[in-house]
Parts: sequence; structure tokens; C-alpha cells
Amino acid sequence: MVVPAISIVAVDGQPHKIRKMANIKDLPHDLLVDIFTCADLRTRIKIRRVCCYWKHVLLGPLTNQLIQVDWACFEARSWRRSAWSEYYQSAFMVRDEGEVPCLRGLLGKHVRHVIYVGRGLRVRPNNGAAYYDYPVGLPWLAQRTPQAETLQLEGFLFQLFGGDSCATFLRSLLLNEFEEEPPHKWRYLTLKNCDFLFALNGLSKGSIYWTVRVPDLTIELDSELTLSRFTEALMPFLWPYPEEQVDWVRRNAPLLPRSYRRRPLFGTLREFLGQRNSYSIADVEALDYKHMPKESLLQFARCLIYHKARKNPSIPEPPFAFPDDFQ
Repeated sequence: MVVPAISIVAVDGQPHKIRKMANIKDLPHDLLVDIFTCADLRTRIKIRRVCCYWKHVLLGPLTNQLIQVDWACFEARSWRRSAWSEYYQSAFMVRDEGEVPCLRGLLGKHVRHVIYVGRGLRVRPNNGAAYYDYPVGLPWLAQRTPQAETLQLEGFLFQLFGGDSCATFLRSLLLNEFEEEPPHKWRYLTLKNCDFLFALNGLSKGSIYWTVRVPDLTIELDSELTLSRFTEALMPFLWPYPEEQVDWVRRNAPLLPRSYRRRPLFGTLREFLGQRNSYSIADVEALDYKHMPKESLLQFARCLIYHKARKNPSIPEPPFAFPDDFQ
């Protein structure tokens, strides 16, 4: 890589500008730091072999205040091909970052921000392909960046299992992944272009899938990782609709047939009405939809949309349309 430079020379007594090419080493040190900061961790491992000067810049603490990793860094299929993944096989057994030669100087206490880029999968579940993503290796990464303040997850597609809510999932991700007390000091969790995949199973002709997109969200964390902080931050993305949308769910939820109360909505009804063998239309009418968790409200709304499209077109349209991905 070269950049143009301008020199002033005298020709026949007259000054002339002559354009010449300068080496990349002539770039200011600060500009090189900015350029190398944009490279992910695997790229930094490779390009530091170019020359001693690049290695000097790449191993500087200013360059590595921000690091970026992606799913391929921890992908099992890349163990035989990646220069650093061979060390990951024993990563949970080594505690000294110096025991991982290709990462020496890149990770450490100087790192302040960690960006983890997902695969960005957007595949429909019904085709049998893997369609959700997960940031594997977080304990390994947190152990080697103990002073990092920000964790940014970008482009992930999270699937919620069982009765998990988005807030519960994120809290578990930052807490339950660690066998002991988490070694990280993350103060902020940032989500960029992440999706949460919901699923309702038990229908005779398939399942109901939908996603909730979080384009850009930063959550300030406390030492206890209080669940309410996650819930409040995610609320505008889970249910960005006015009261008319809630009233539409309340009025039409009793129109759902018994098969929905027995299968896809059974767990939600049991959560609010107690454990029973079955639930009636009167039970559905008695629910407090206004104060219901937004994930549960979305379940009723998605069941109504699914039933309207396949069995009962007389169900009125919602005041505001729901996104139709994964339907």
C-alpha cells in the first residue's frame, strides 16, 4: 500500500510540483493505529508478520484498546485451519494469556472494549438448517480481557428456549455462562442488529416463528445484573405499539380455538392462571393484557395472526401491522 506525496523542485529556475509515491511507513503513527484498530483479531494476528514496524504498532496498547472477534475464532471446523484456534482447544485449561503465543500483546488488561460479531444467520427454521447463533467462548474471552468495560454483540440471532424472556436470556448469557464468579467488569452491553427468535410449538400443522429486531441498544449494567434493567431497555423493541394494539389482542384472544389453549399458549396460561389441566374461553377473557409481559402479549398476537391467515379470516386486522418475518 502506498500513498502519494508532493515535492517542490526547481526546473530551469522555476518551482515545479512533482508527485512521488511514499511507503505506508510514512503514514503518521496515529493514522496507522486507527487503521489497525478496524481490523479484527484474526486479521491482526496475520498482518503483524508483515514487518517489525507493523508488529510494533499492532502490539501497542492504544491499538488494542478495542478488539473485535467473530464466530470463526471459536468455530470447531476451523481448528485445523486457523492459526489461533488450535490454542482454543485447551483455552479453558490455560489461565495465563502468555501461554497463547499468537495472542500475546493483543489481549490483556489494556483492552477496554470487546466487539463480538455473529454469523448474521437469517435462515427460515422450516428448512432444517441451523438458524440461531450464540456467542461461544465468552468466559475464555472475559478471562483474557479483565478490564474491558463494554461488550458489544453484533449481528446475532438468538433463539429463546422454553419460557425464557429476552431479558432473562441476556442476563443468563452474562452470568450463567461462567462456572464461578464472572471475571469481567463489563459496565455496558451493546446490541447492534441483533434478533431474538421466538417459537410456539404444538400446532398440528407446524410451528409459529417470529423475530424481534434490536438495531442499536446499550444497557448500563450494575454489579448484580438486575433483571429489571434488561426488561426496561428491551421494552420499546418488544412492543412498540400503542394501547389500541393491546385492546385488539384482548378483544380477539377469546376467538382462538381450544387447540391453542392446549398447546402453544398452555405454558403462558399456566403462568398467569395457575396449574390446571385445561383452560376455558372465560380464562382467556379474564387475563390482564395491559400489564402482561410483552413476550406473552406477542404470543397471543402471533397466534391470532397465524389463525386468521389459515382458519378464520373474519378476525379483524390489527391497528398496526406486525413484521411478517419467519411466519
